[in-house]
Amino acid sequence: SKSNNDLAMLKLIEKYNLSKEVLFNWNTETYQLANRLVSLDFLLEHGIKAKLVYVLFENGYELNATKNESLTKAQWEKVINEEFIKAGIKGTGLEKLVSICIINCKK
Repeated sequence: SKSNNDLAMLKLIEKYNLSKEVLFNWNTETYQLANRLVSLDFLLEHGIKAKLVYVLFENGYELNATKNESLTKAQWEKVINEEFIKAGIKGTGLEKLVSICIINCKK
């Protein structure tokens, strides 16, 4: 039987005509976005004004820490844009409910 989270995810996918193959797969980078969108949709359905805010960090690691290399603002924007395209929310009302905040840790 499906968990409550699985059922909520399937409802979100159907409601917004999103890709089940992409959003309902733990192995894709869009799965966390999908979980956050399920939470956002729940709040909105219960009359709570809400938005999803991505807080990302530019220059978050020292340059010599290659394992944890920090992305630039432009790189973050590209990653998020690609994630929105893969998730099927690019250019939709759902995308308008997501704000991106990129903080430069070196300034």
